[in-house]
Amino acid sequence: MKSSIFLISALLMVLLILIPCAVAQKGGGGSGGGSGGGSGGSGGTAPMVIVLPPTSTTSTGKAPQIPTAPEIVYISGTVLQEDGSPAPSGTTIELDCGDTVSREATVDAGGHFGFQVGSSNRIGRVQTDPSDRVDQDVFDAAAVSQNPAEYGFSTSMRTTPLSVRLLRCEVRAQLAGYRSTSVRMRAGSISGYTEVETILMYKVSKVQGTSVSLTSMLAPKEAKRALEQAARLLKRGKYSETEALLKSATASYPENAEAWFLLGEAYHYQKRSDAAWNSYTRALQADPKYVRPYLRLGRLSMEDEDWEEAADFSNKALELDPIAFPEAYYLNALANFNLENMEVAERSARRGQRLDLNRQYPQMHLILANILSVKHDMHGAIEEMRNYLKAAPNAPDAPQVRARVEEKEKLAKAEVK
Repeated sequence: MKSSIFLISALLMVLLILIPCAVAQKGGGGSGGGSGGGSGGSGGTAPMVIVLPPTSTTSTGKAPQIPTAPEIVYISGTVLQEDGSPAPSGTTIELDCGDTVSREATVDAGGHFGFQVGSSNRIGRVQTDPSDRVDQDVFDAAAVSQNPAEYGFSTSMRTTPLSVRLLRCEVRAQLAGYRSTSVRMRAGSISGYTEVETILMYKVSKVQGTSVSLTSMLAPKEAKRALEQAARLLKRGKYSETEALLKSATASYPENAEAWFLLGEAYHYQKRSDAAWNSYTRALQADPKYVRPYLRLGRLSMEDEDWEEAADFSNKALELDPIAFPEAYYLNALANFNLENMEVAERSARRGQRLDLNRQYPQMHLILANILSVKHDMHGAIEEMRNYLKAAPNAPDAPQVRARVEEKEKLAKAEVK
């Protein structure tokens, strides 16, 4: 049983190296398919115009000095549906900062949006809805500076930069009948004009699975307490105690899918793959719509290089929930690549990249690099390998990837000559 996930990155790199350089030279390269999480919008759509404050002059004819406070930050982005088309008409943008949620903008026909924070003059802001959890604008820096206590800020925080306050916020799309991904504001990325990552929308009807088992929610109080305690023990690596608690929980309530899942986790961490497989399977028998066991069974199949089975389990996870689990797209892309279903593998990898906002699965860049090499798209393969190095600069296989990039760049330059 090949338990180390790093073997997968190594496998992808071996595949890249084994693809003959001569083959890569034949096709001149194009851009290598769609951009996945690009700017979105259909061709010919005029870009959205961000309305900036007008420039004025003083009586001396000189432009006034821009004060350092209050700050103003313009936030823009793109909202796409899962097929890459712009967001449906009527989609609005919400800014969720924990204690406040407000509707800030309407998405235009091309899927673009833009709004500003840091000023009471909120250009383009959507009319306040009774459901909005905001009485006053906590991002009106001038107001916060004058009355910090009213906005939940201590006196010492009245000079806190707006860019710091925005770190607790995330941006998402809102429309009845749809569910969207959220984009969190990142440290170091917030400036006067900030473009956030692409937001994706999915029809609610497509989400049938759950990330928390509904059957476990009906468990007796004793079983629930055992499950909570077992989860804490598992994090601390106390596997024997974890097993004892979970076996007791499943004995008293066999439909406890989450207890079976955690028992599988305990076995998996100990490299007891057969026992883990049986526990994950029991979790699905208890709750067929519980998504997480499908992912773990897909992982076990991947470690055994049973690509057909890995594809089947990841497909089932994606059928149940195509939004919440970028890991499912990663497993599906890798399985289909090894099954030589290149179009399916590329589609899964690109969709997975759009959802993987926390960059948990950078290996999808390597999968795409291999696919683009097979397609004779040298430039696209180089770009994906560079993206992998940006996302995982310290990965064990990073030196190999860098060497491969240099090799392909030399080949590309030779073609131009």
